Amino acid sequence: MSARHVDRAIEALARSRHGVYSRRQALLTGASASIVDRRVKSGTWLRLASSLHALAGNPATWHRQVTAAELSVPGSAVCRVICTGLPRCPVGERAVSRPW
Repeated sequence: MSARHVDRAIEALARSRHGVYSRRQALLTGASASIVDRRVKSGTWLRLASSLHALAGNPATWHRQVTAAELSVPGSAVCRVICTGLPRCPVGERAVSRPW
């Protein structure tokens, strides 16, 4: 897959996730490790955490932070705590795993 196709696929994916996506998701769209590394190095993609990225053009909103937290630890209680009291959770309704 060409780099242009990868960029379009990532933009479509990120659009629905407040600009956030995982390295694994990028690789599944057809990006190679070198494409991911080049995009991060050029500043087109931001590295938010070890395997978590965001498009540089998306603002650093709390929606992005919640989505990043949910992607970092899928199904964790972090989203439920952040979303408590909000009319609608920005990451959607998801089951919460409890370790106890």
